[in-house]
Amino acid sequence: SCSNRTFCGIPSVAVSPSGNRLWATFYASPTGWEDSNNYIVLSTSDDRGTTWRDVLVYDPDGDGPLRAFDSEVWVSPDGKLRWTYTERKAPLRSTTKDRNAMGGPCSDDRLLMFTLDAETVQTDLQLEPQEIAKGVMMCKPIVRHDGPWLFPVARWFKSPSALVYESGDSGLSYRSVGGVTLPVDVRTGDEHNIVEFADGTLRAYMRTRKGPHAVWQADSLDGGRSWGSPVACDFMQSSARIFV
Repeated sequence: SCSNRTFCGIPSVAVSPSGNRLWATFYASPTGWEDSNNYIVLSTSDDRGTTWRDVLVYDPDGDGPLRAFDSEVWVSPDGKLRWTYTERKAPLRSTTKDRNAMGGPCSDDRLLMFTLDAETVQTDLQLEPQEIAKGVMMCKPIVRHDGPWLFPVARWFKSPSALVYESGDSGLSYRSVGGVTLPVDVRTGDEHNIVEFADGTLRAYMRTRKGPHAVWQADSLDGGRSWGSPVACDFMQSSARIFV
């Protein structure tokens, strides 16, 4: 309940196909910050954002070692609300040794998804979440001009780190098709966006740890299967999540 919610953040928002309902998600904790007690919240508004109410809260194991975090809401082309999040087992963070070895607790991250109706309020989760990938997704998927859905999934401190997962069957199955690896000295959580240009070129914008040009980019000419070398963007940006 809100009475013991001492931390919340990392939000996402989506609009139903009719435009009559807004959805928002974030993750929270009763104990103060990013910890093993994190759970995800789904809220909705039917008056264009004037008032909101929480309709679903998901915690994989209560006071146990699993945390649910970095949730996203996205309305797919079939009109469904896709509520995604990552599940990780404590300890919360990797050590420097873990990161250098491209391992640690991040290795077991699971990107999971609930599929809901985008126009109506559902207050009970009857189905188990679908596993999409091993990793974290902090920005929304896109739909390519020829139909496939592309999910920007990060595998923190692994190579490649900024991955593309593809679904060619409207969300029934997903597969990793390729990804970008940032240099180790600038790499952090990636948190990448994928953009498709009119000629079909894909560009990934990725967060790094070093400013003032803390967003890097890389391009793919073959649907995300191979990528050019990442370079710092011309525009200035702090080390924070961005959306394009």
